[in-house]
Amino acid sequence: MNNMPHLPDFKQNFVFLINRKNGLRFGRFGFSLLAFLFHWIPAILRSDYYNAACIVGVDACIYMVTHMILQLVFNVDPSSAMNITYMIGAVLWGSIYNYMFIRRMINRDFRPVDQNSQLVLKNHHIDVELTDMTEDELNSFHK
Repeated sequence: MNNMPHLPDFKQNFVFLINRKNGLRFGRFGFSLLAFLFHWIPAILRSDYYNAACIVGVDACIYMVTHMILQLVFNVDPSSAMNITYMIGAVLWGSIYNYMFIRRMINRDFRPVDQNSQLVLKNHHIDVELTDMTEDELNSFHK
């Protein structure tokens, strides 16, 4: 039993962000399995329309480039361009979507709730101050 690997500490990747207008949000750093499988759908479900539009736009560009390369360079039927585009986009969005979401929240004036969230952000090279909300204001979001 002593040789068993330790489970990862998931708290080190979670951040809790708050904004007076929009309330409390949480996010995590690391690979996004939902963005890997469904590309822009998790962004829509999170009401993250800006990143959803970015994902759709970049996927369209990847599709056009893949289609042109298959047809013009390799002289291959480009019917498989959509499959290749999906695989490239899946790896791309699975890798960076969570980071994009948290950066977008910070740009929309969300601030970390506690020092643990601030430390996680700092470990990922995002330097932001704690929220200036009082304890009563923070507790009003939990009710």
